[in-house]
Amino acid sequence: MSLSGGAPAARELAKAGKKVLMVEKGDYHKKFLGLPFGIRLLERYMLFARSREGVIIERGITVGGSSMVYQSNVMDPPVKLINNMGVDFRPEAKQLKKEIGIEVLPEKFYRNNKGLYRMLATADKMGIPFREQEKFVHADKCKLGCDWCMLGCPENARWTTREHVEEAKSYGAELIFNAPVNKILFNAGKTKAINAEQMFKANVGITEKIIAASNKISELRQIINLSSQAASRPSVNNIPVKEDEPGAPVTCYGKSKLSAEEAIKQKCKKYYTIIRPCSIYGCGDKDFLQLFKLVNRGLSFQIGRKDKLLNMIYVSELCRFIELCVNNPSAYYQTFFATDGQVYKQSDILSAIAKALNKHPLKITVPESFAKAVFYGGDLYGHLFHKEVVVNKEKMKEILADAWLADISKARNILGWQPIANLENNIKDTAKCYRALGWL
Repeated sequence: MSLSGGAPAARELAKAGKKVLMVEKGDYHKKFLGLPFGIRLLERYMLFARSREGVIIERGITVGGSSMVYQSNVMDPPVKLINNMGVDFRPEAKQLKKEIGIEVLPEKFYRNNKGLYRMLATADKMGIPFREQEKFVHADKCKLGCDWCMLGCPENARWTTREHVEEAKSYGAELIFNAPVNKILFNAGKTKAINAEQMFKANVGITEKIIAASNKISELRQIINLSSQAASRPSVNNIPVKEDEPGAPVTCYGKSKLSAEEAIKQKCKKYYTIIRPCSIYGCGDKDFLQLFKLVNRGLSFQIGRKDKLLNMIYVSELCRFIELCVNNPSAYYQTFFATDGQVYKQSDILSAIAKALNKHPLKITVPESFAKAVFYGGDLYGHLFHKEVVVNKEKMKEILADAWLADISKARNILGWQPIANLENNIKDTAKCYRALGWL
């Protein structure tokens, strides 16, 4: 996170008031007695870090990354790269160069380099144009003849991403170093999309990229994927579904999460664990927030006369579940449902919300036929105006299912999962959080 890409991003996020944590594998190396940092900054001390062809690959493992050991040369983004990416970021690059203070070194730095002048003379005869190289170097600080660039500038004469790290810290960002990544927890869970292609590109595409990158990290031991109960299927006759039952998702979201699970099982070369949480609620969640807002306005909706059944899990309980999976050999290559072990009616949840908000909402039963018309209308609106909407045909399939129940006996037996369910208190804490955030 403290490298050339991560540090500037951290600085901008922290500057915008976001909570930022920067994690660095290496140390925060310091100069010793004014001497350069040395090979301590380089991966494997530069002795054994070689490519397949035997070329030394110099990579900085320190706060600031390879910007601490580079030659400080500046290159504008090549047109080929811009065309391949489809994003023209030359204006941003120009702005960044101005901000950092890019400059060309004065002639005194290469005046006595006879080899350079012979090369320039030959290039001139061949009609090859040469121009001065821009540098991430402040000439007024650079010591002529020092030549310690590749081992960490002892004069602090060049720009490194440590400057952005320190600036991010000044805005409240936190830095942790000597923290190699040996576990990855990821979600890749886009829940709303304009079409199925967009949904799969996000949820499956990102998962495949994470797998490909993770397979190349030697220190990485375990990947934990937060999938979803939606990757499974609704319950039939209120019988909880088990993990080993074939998935039969009813939505594009569920299908994309199931496809992501399959990608992990087929392509991941590390230990992996797949967790399928049920409906998650708690501080920061925005899906259940809509129910809180309705009840706060004095309304309580139920679709159809049948009280649907579902599982729930409070966000802190889910965190405890995840902790049971981390570095646990029993969890490797396993898929688990995560719930608090209780079966709730929709009316139970609405009553708990009403009590937490001290409201007596008007209870309205919406006929399923009318609800379907609303969902179809929302879907049409999203397609016409190319917007992601919550009320759509996909969501209708989930909401109109009789029950979403999962069997957690596998987690109990293998992980020792002992959920602590307290819906009423957790809903109260969630309401307090929403109010503190100004969402209610």
